Amino acid sequence: MSRIGLTGILGILLAGFLIAIPATALSDHLGRSQVIGGMTVHLGLMPVGALRGDPNAYPAHDRTKLPPGADMHHVMLALFDNKTGERITDAAVTASVAPLAFSGLWKPLGPTSVDGKITYCNYFRISPKDMYVIKADIRLPGSTTVHRTEFVLKPHRGGSKES
Repeated sequence: MSRIGLTGILGILLAGFLIAIPATALSDHLGRSQVIGGMTVHLGLMPVGALRGDPNAYPAHDRTKLPPGADMHHVMLALFDNKTGERITDAAVTASVAPLAFSGLWKPLGPTSVDGKITYCNYFRISPKDMYVIKADIRLPGSTTVHRTEFVLKPHRGGSKES
């Protein structure tokens, strides 16, 4: 009978633990990228307070048109074709952001050029107290197929300091 060392036992326990946890619960920790429908979708979030406080943080947006209120976030999606690696610049994208177990208001994510590269963006309220689900529907040009992707995230614990 072979002996399994402490490292082997810990490895087995860790593997069992990771298998038992749903992938969506880990999405905030494993990164904010998903592959769906032949494309890779990258999620980015930025508190609106950071955009207000530093005009150089994201020069593509006019700071005078930023939405008011605490906990507002700029939600951004970057889309890439898996075959070519090229950025997808002509998709139709809508998204909802809502606390877990609630439905959210769907908004279009408009294409925005940042340093000549297109991301799809809009503003949503994300409270630091709740777990959120970000859903995005993506339709590529010339296609009637809508690809839905979902991200589950826990915002930072510190909360927003803006008012």
